[in-house]
Amino acid sequence: MVSESEDRVFQESPVPGYPAFQAIEVGVDDGVAVVTLGADPDGPNPTTAMTPELLEFFRIVREDPTVRAVVLVGRGKVFSAGGDVKVMGERSRRMDPSANPAWVKRLPVDRATDFMTALLEVDVPVVAAVNGHAVGAGLRIAMLCDYVVVADDAKVGDPHVMRGLVAPQAVLLGELIGARRARSLVLTGRLLRGEEVVEWGLADEAVARDEVLERALSQARELAMLPPLAFRWTKRALNNRLKAAIAQYASEGYALEALTMLSTDHAEAAASFAEKREPRPYEGR
Repeated sequence: MVSESEDRVFQESPVPGYPAFQAIEVGVDDGVAVVTLGADPDGPNPTTAMTPELLEFFRIVREDPTVRAVVLVGRGKVFSAGGDVKVMGERSRRMDPSANPAWVKRLPVDRATDFMTALLEVDVPVVAAVNGHAVGAGLRIAMLCDYVVVADDAKVGDPHVMRGLVAPQAVLLGELIGARRARSLVLTGRLLRGEEVVEWGLADEAVARDEVLERALSQARELAMLPPLAFRWTKRALNNRLKAAIAQYASEGYALEALTMLSTDHAEAAASFAEKREPRPYEGR
C-alpha cells in the first residue's frame, strides 16, 4: 500500500514476513519476488535510503522458501541514479572544517560491503530489470545480479570521479569487465547505452524500455525452473571470487570515497552539478 503523503512512504508490507519498507516495495507473485526501487515515481531512486533496506531484504529473502527468484526494477523511468548529489552538496556546505562532522562517524563503509556480500549470497536467481538510468551505486546493484536486462535507451556508468569522489567499486568492475574497460569507465565517467552496455559485459540483453520488466520476469521464471541445488552451488562458486575481491579491496575504496566527501573538490563538483554550471578550478593538487 502506498500512502498519499508527499514522500510516498510505504505504510505496511503487503507480503507477510517482510517489514514495512519505506524506500523499496516488495511484492511476491507465483514464487517471484519483485523489488521496486524508490518511493517517488518522478525521482532518481537514490541509493542512500535504499541500501539498508535492500540489505535487510536480501538477508530475509534468503530464508524465504516460497521465493524461487528475485527481480529488481526501478520505480518510474529510472533504475537508480546512485547517491543523491543534491544531498551531497548540502552536506558539504554544512561541513565544519574545524572538526569532524557528526555524519563522518556514521559513514556506511561496512554497510556498503555488507550490502554487496548479502546480494551475492542470495541463493535464488536475481535478475535486474534496468528500466532506466543506472549510475554509480545504481550500477553496483545491477552488476551484482545473475542476469541483467537493460533498456535500450538507458544510461549506465559510474561518474564518481566527475563528482569529486573516489569510485569505490572500480576494482569490482575490473573483476567483471576487465581492468582496461574498468579504467575507461570510471576514470572518464563515461555513460554507456543499451547494446553498448551488453557489449561491455555489464548486461546480458538490451530491449525496448517498455519490455524490460516483462523480459526480466520471463528470465527469472526460466532460471527458477532449473535444478535449485545445482544453480545455488554453481552461483556460489562463481561469486566466491567477487566476494574475495570485496573483502580485500572494497573497504579501502569506500574509506577513500569517504575522505573525498570531505574535500573542497567534491563540494565544488556537487555544487556545479546541482546548479547546472561549469565547475570552478579544483584545488586538490
